[in-house]
Order: sequence, then C-alpha cells, then structure tokens
Amino acid sequence: MSKAGGILGIIGGIFGIIAAIATLFMGGLGAALEADGAKQMIGFGWGGVLFSFGSIVFGAVAFAKPKGAGLGLIVTSLAGAVFGGTFVAVCMALSLIGGILAVAGRKKTAETVLVIEGATPTPKTGKWKRIALGIVASLAALIVGLAIIGANQPSTTGSAKTEAKRDPLDALATDVPAPIAPGGDLAALFAYGTKSTDVQRETGLAAIKGKLVAWTLPVYEVKRNGDNYKIQTSGSRAAIGTYITITPRNDEDRRFIEALTTGQPVAIRGIVKDVFMRDLIIAPAILDRPKAVGALPPLPSGGPDWTSYQGMHPYTFITDARVRSHITPKVGESYAQLVDRLQISQEMTLVDGFLVGQGCAAHKCGTDEAFIALDTRTGAFLATAADSGVLTVISAADLPPGVGALYGNWAESFQPN
Repeated sequence: MSKAGGILGIIGGIFGIIAAIATLFMGGLGAALEADGAKQMIGFGWGGVLFSFGSIVFGAVAFAKPKGAGLGLIVTSLAGAVFGGTFVAVCMALSLIGGILAVAGRKKTAETVLVIEGATPTPKTGKWKRIALGIVASLAALIVGLAIIGANQPSTTGSAKTEAKRDPLDALATDVPAPIAPGGDLAALFAYGTKSTDVQRETGLAAIKGKLVAWTLPVYEVKRNGDNYKIQTSGSRAAIGTYITITPRNDEDRRFIEALTTGQPVAIRGIVKDVFMRDLIIAPAILDRPKAVGALPPLPSGGPDWTSYQGMHPYTFITDARVRSHITPKVGESYAQLVDRLQISQEMTLVDGFLVGQGCAAHKCGTDEAFIALDTRTGAFLATAADSGVLTVISAADLPPGVGALYGNWAESFQPN
C-alpha cells in the first residue's frame, strides 16, 4: 500500500498544480478587472503551487521511505487544502489519502540479526531521523507558503488605507474632469462612415481611457443593471455614442433616471473605460446633478451670485428656474431654441467675469449650435443660436477680449445656412 500511497500523492500533486494555475489565472483576470478579492485569489494560487509541488516530491520519496514521506504528504495536503483555495483543496484530498496509505501500509521486513556474544546492540535511530526530517521539511514548506500568501494580501497601511477609505463616487463628484468634448474630433473618430482607421481609433481610445469626463448626452435607452442603471446614448458624427453604467446616489437620482425618455439630455460624470462597437463604455458614472444654489448673497445690483453656477452644464444652467426667469425677458421666443441647442455640451467656465458656455442639438452639431455668455457682475446676457441664420444677440462688441476670442472661435466652427 505504500507504493499506492506514493502514486496517489504524485497524482494529487499534479492535479493540484493544474488547479493552482487555474486559480492564478482567475486571480490575474480579476486583478485586471479590479475585482474584489483578486489579490487573495492570487495568493491562494501560489500557495497551491507550492504545496502541490511538495505533494509530488513526498509522493516520489514514499516509494523508498514510506513512513516519513507519508507524514510529509499528510502535512502538505492539509496545508494545501487550507492555503491553496477550493480547487486545490479537492486535489489535496487525493494526496491526503496517499499519505495515509503510505504511513499505514509500511511493511515490516524480516531482519536477520547476528548476535555476537558480548556485543552491545546498536540502537535503531534511523527511522526517527527520517520522521523528524519529514516533519521539519513540512513545517518549512508551511512557513514559506504562509509568507507567500501574506505577501499577496492587500496592504491596509499608509496610502493604500487612505485610498480604500475614499468613496470612488465622491471622487467622480469632486475631481476635475478632463477637457474632452463628446463631439468634434472624438465623435468623428468613432463614427461609422468616416475615414478613420482602427489604428487611429486605438490611439484615440488610449488618450482618453481612464479619464474623467463630464458630458451631457441624448438618451437612447435605459436599462436596469442590478442596483445600477445602464444608459445608452445616441451616437452620431455630432456626438459619440456611449454605454454608461450609472450608480444612483440617492432615491432622487433613481427617480430621475427612471423618468428619462429617449432623446432627453442627461448630464453625467464618469470614467472612460473601453469601447464597444465604436461606442465608449463609461463606468463607473454618476449623474451630474445641478449644484444647489440656496440662499445667495445679493450683489449691489440685487441679483444672484452668478459665479456659483460655474462648472454647471449649459443645459442645466439655462433650464434652472432662476436663470430661466432672468433671461426669458431678454431672449423671448428664442429661449426654446437655446435649450434645444445646448443638449450636448461641456461645463460652464468663468472667463473675464463672464460665465461662458456652448453646445449643440443632438445629431445636429455643426448647424444647430448655441453660444451663451452672462456677465456675473451686471447680469447682462448674450445668447447666439445658430440655425438658418437665426441670431439673438446682445452686442458681441460688449464682450471682454477673452470671451470675445471664444465667441470668435465658436462662430467660425460652423457654417450657418
């Protein structure tokens, strides 16, 4: 039975190594996807490799030294079952049986003892040395395995501990987004029917992958995704299509998302993760909700503190109740045109004391565009909507140089009919 035990130990060790490699593969895949517990699985994989290799060694030694090697098989099998993960533990059961057979099946061979009168018998200490050697080797393997597993555990000290405490959704809400527009060159790069190549798209994706973006995009479809929602937005040459995994931060967010309809603009903040069928995958992401205005200290003119709107999307800005009541008397019937032409946009910026924003209508960038500017000191408002030559303007000559330059660049970016 000692030979059978050795064979079982070797077979169990071989299958254990295969199982450990599979565990390492899954742990590596999980680490690439930033899954929880990935590092722990990698630690299990290395522990499985070590103890499975030990089972093979002790299984081979069991043919010559069944008792000592059998004890080593038992110890390494138990250690592999505990520190090698579930898959390795199943294989280690086979090695454990082999170790038991090797110890229990050791045959006592007949020994011929020559007794010499007056001689002192030599004590049989060889077997105890072999047993002690097996135990020491097993303990050494156990200690090395624990060291490997411990080295692969995530650190809970220093910067890693601080980073773990930071809510990634809070980072989305507070970090400064990259100056990347959803339209223009980016949309043209990924749109169907353009002359861009796969190499150019790969280069373009690499430049924006992992970046935080703050975009307002037209909704195409909304689906549940566990506790989150997946929003698909319409793609065209005017604005790139996206698949956005939105995490609602409260019940108000959830109600807002569930009320979205096709064609309605939605403002989001999220990380560019990958691309699928020329649509960007943005995850994680949150709603870019309007910033609370609250009770604002009045200016000498008695108006609101317009600077508090800095960083808000133009669409959200112009549909805000306070802003709407302020600008509607100035633009009249053109208000609806402005709202429509600011669906796709970037955040408002503060330039020379003016809040400045620009955008375009869904699927109509290049023709249906708008440029808005508001003097935060006086409340004077300039709005230019480009569509079939319709312009509603408070003299652009009143703009300071910085804002005037932005206005000029915008005016040259489209060809009104």
